[in-house]
Amino acid sequence: MREYDLSGLRALVIDDNRHFLAIMRTMLRAFGVRQIFDCTDAVQAFEVLKSSEIDFAMIDLKLDDIDGLEFTSLVRSASDSQNPRMPIIMVTAYSERSNVWLSRLVQKCSTAASAR
Repeated sequence: MREYDLSGLRALVIDDNRHFLAIMRTMLRAFGVRQIFDCTDAVQAFEVLKSSEIDFAMIDLKLDDIDGLEFTSLVRSASDSQNPRMPIIMVTAYSERSNVWLSRLVQKCSTAASAR
């Protein structure tokens, strides 16, 4: 099995549950990611995106301020977005097929819009 060095990656984790943030941080560290920025809301996350180079984000589908779908759409389409093509991984306890479908749709539509 090939081994990958993920120590140079910078991850952004967004979840309003501090316990889940700790779990995600532990999991990412186990994979070798050393630079992890965690936020409890989208406002904090956008500040991190403006001030730091982030390689990928993991965001909860359901947040208190805006949900993960809105966040993804803004990252992809906002005129001041620092990295509109950043990989975003949606994380949720709500695994209904409709949520998975909607997450994929937002990713595709937002990515197509940012390519223009």
